[in-house]
Amino acid sequence: MRRRNWSIRSRIVALVLPPMFMFVTYWLIGMMASGIASVNLLNAEEARTGVLDPGATVVTELQRERQLSAATIAGRGDAPAGLREQRTRTDAAVADYGRRATNADGVSDRAATRVAESVTAFDSLGATRATVDTTLPERVAALADYDRLVDAVFRVYQPLMELDDPEATRLLRASVHVAAAREQLARQDAILTLGRFTAAEQSQFNRATGARRQLLAEASTELDGAARTGFSELASSTELVALETLENRATAPTPAEWSAVRGPADRRMRAFEADLNGWLAERVDTVSTLWYWRFGLAAVVGLVAIVLTIAITLRVGSSLIRRLRGLRSAALDHALVRLPGVVRRLRHGEPVDLAAEAPELEFGTDEIGEVGRAFSAAQRTAVESAVQEAQVRRGLNEVFLNIARRSQTLLHRQLTLLDRMERRTTDPQELEDLFRIDHMATRMRRHAEDLVILAGAAPGRGWREPVPLVDVVRGAVSEVEDYTRVEIRTIPEASLSGRAVTDLIHLLAELIENATSFSPPHTKVNVVGQLVPNGFAVEVEDRGLGMSEPELADANARLRQPPEFDPTNSARLGLFVVALLAARLGAQVTLRQSPFGGVTAVVLVPPDLVVTEPVAVSVGVEAVAALPAPPPEIVKPASGPEPLDQLRGPTPLDRPVGGPTEPLAELTEDGLPRRVRRSAPQPAADATDEPVARRSPEQTRAMMSAFQSASTRGRRDAAAEPEQET
Repeated sequence: MRRRNWSIRSRIVALVLPPMFMFVTYWLIGMMASGIASVNLLNAEEARTGVLDPGATVVTELQRERQLSAATIAGRGDAPAGLREQRTRTDAAVADYGRRATNADGVSDRAATRVAESVTAFDSLGATRATVDTTLPERVAALADYDRLVDAVFRVYQPLMELDDPEATRLLRASVHVAAAREQLARQDAILTLGRFTAAEQSQFNRATGARRQLLAEASTELDGAARTGFSELASSTELVALETLENRATAPTPAEWSAVRGPADRRMRAFEADLNGWLAERVDTVSTLWYWRFGLAAVVGLVAIVLTIAITLRVGSSLIRRLRGLRSAALDHALVRLPGVVRRLRHGEPVDLAAEAPELEFGTDEIGEVGRAFSAAQRTAVESAVQEAQVRRGLNEVFLNIARRSQTLLHRQLTLLDRMERRTTDPQELEDLFRIDHMATRMRRHAEDLVILAGAAPGRGWREPVPLVDVVRGAVSEVEDYTRVEIRTIPEASLSGRAVTDLIHLLAELIENATSFSPPHTKVNVVGQLVPNGFAVEVEDRGLGMSEPELADANARLRQPPEFDPTNSARLGLFVVALLAARLGAQVTLRQSPFGGVTAVVLVPPDLVVTEPVAVSVGVEAVAALPAPPPEIVKPASGPEPLDQLRGPTPLDRPVGGPTEPLAELTEDGLPRRVRRSAPQPAADATDEPVARRSPEQTRAMMSAFQSASTRGRRDAAAEPEQET
């Protein structure tokens, strides 16, 4: 999905979600850090009680067993009995250490590995005891086995000395260092207990002395505050001063001298170690409580901040989304509903209230409000432009209608004048030229009527009485330029309501002219009419190139529902005029493929416009002049259908030609007069010289029709009735 297609909600969510996610992430990290620190301190306390305490007990018992073992090796009589009891206590301490240290909680993997190694190291305790029980053991080697077991326990302490609180870590390290210093003091005591002080034992004694002092010095570097003060008191105490003084003598101390200073010094260091452990426990409790408070405070504050952030984000985002959606809805309502409605009402001539159709959009005073006000201004401008455009369109329609009316008036007068000239002219050549001019004027009148129709008005010419359908079809044919290619096959003996004659003639003329224009010049255009249950159907069939199915579908859609007139699309002007005429008549016009490859246009006139009963023809002279003049000569092929003069009755098209009373020229196969070139007329002979020629039925019919029309017009003029003009 491309970002430009994101909705406003998606964009706001995308804008707010990343910082919100980062904020929650940092909050969770802080919570985890506080929680981990608290858990680590708790784990350190559990490790101290689960590993350090039983480990200290094991170290103490091993020190006692080592002391008694040294006394046994030295040959002291009471030592073996006490050694057996000590070994029992040592085994109990080792078993308790193995159980508690192995199952202690909060022990890291590294510390657990060291615990397992120390428990495994105790398996060699039996061999060490067996060595002690021999008569001649290696003195220093026997004691070294106990030293290795104690060192294994002290190695467990190293992974446990790293805590999350620096001060607690320093206290724990200092405590372990003091415990290790006491172990070195115990080793010194065991060496002196052996009795003899060989060079090897002297070296071992001196090494233990240096290690003890180094451990105490390292412990001092870890301490500050009260702990540092306590260590200073330890270092300057009489017990440690006496011990160091004895150790600094050049000669080895005697057992009595050593016992006098060793015990007090050990107790003083044990007391300081206990103080360190107390301070450590207090610090762990304080820091744990502090971390718990931090954890809780961070949780509460972070949660409140998250809730407030989400609430503010939702409120601000919802407000933005609501306002933007309102602006979008207003814009869409204007673009899709209001403005088209205004244009539609303006085209129908209805009044429009600009204030109601272009209301002010109120969306605040910020940028969104400014956009709303800008859109309101654009909306008002668009409505005003639509009103002005409608006024311009109405003015253009009035101009077109005025020009068309004037042209129609002039063309009507021209046709009337041509009719009189045709009646006076006897020269065949001039009469043929007049007929052509009459035909072109008739076509010009139809094109002028196009402007009237496009302007939304009705043509001026019309009939009061029904007109035979054959005359209507012939009138449409006479308005086509290439009328000689049109063949009227069959027309039923019925009439068309006078109010629909003009529109149907115009509609059929457009379809027939389109058929002649888009078909080869050597082909014919067939026109067939018949009465059907739904009215009167006229088929106009050409044999041109035809149209594709999509083009037919588009044209039929336009014919069913006339679109708005677009002056820029003048290529389909005839189709637009046909659609308007069909809509005004209530007729249906359908285009379909012809079996001959061209297009067949079917016009279905509704039955309320068709008159099937015989009617008396009482068309006035002006109606006769309004119908198109017949072409001078239409030659029908010999193989054509039944002659039309056998299908029609009296018709205004069979109007008499002016001049002397002479028989009409012979008719063609289509029932139209055939003009013959001849010389100028001779003076009329006396009525007594030649007998009067007999009139044919057609002549009599035409004369009576003209007489009836003139009489009707005379009565109308006498009654001062308004004359209907074209």
